[in-house]
Amino acid sequence: MNPNEWALVVFTVVMQMAVGSFVILGGVHFFASRRHGVEQADKLSDRALIAIGPAVVFALIVTLFHLGNPINAPRAISNLGTSWLSREIALSLAFSIVGAVFAFMQWRKIGTPAIRNAIALINAAIGLVLVYAMSMVYRIPTVPSWDSIATPISFFITTFLLGSLAMGAAFVANYWYLRRKGTDS
Repeated sequence: MNPNEWALVVFTVVMQMAVGSFVILGGVHFFASRRHGVEQADKLSDRALIAIGPAVVFALIVTLFHLGNPINAPRAISNLGTSWLSREIALSLAFSIVGAVFAFMQWRKIGTPAIRNAIALINAAIGLVLVYAMSMVYRIPTVPSWDSIATPISFFITTFLLGSLAMGAAFVANYWYLRRKGTDS
């Protein structure tokens, strides 16, 4: 495999993990806030949210290594109407920007929990559409094994498996951090 192609593999897998992590974290926060209150849910999830941002930034930076000339990167987004690759790039940027806005609002407790949850839901939807767009980039008619429903299904399975694994690790790290500080209540 050409070394430049590894950048796409890393981008795809890391961005899928970030989307899955965001969705899983949102679900855990939703159920934790219903059972234990918003304050306790925030205590559980705010530190876990920190890990998603650097993963997204890393994935976006890695894609620049695939380009022959990174200065031409803006041209890659010019065919939104017909190109799944352009849609993937636009959705990656939208997921990153809306996610950053949500994280800032969540950490600073700006707005009501309902407003923050609405922004989180919008970002989760953007992320899931992003994963679909990623899978459509790889549905190439000249590669029959990729041009099937198995491609999007495998992308979503990867998204949720990696997201669950990442959030599980983040929750364990958060638990040990809180326990070490003596505030594990």
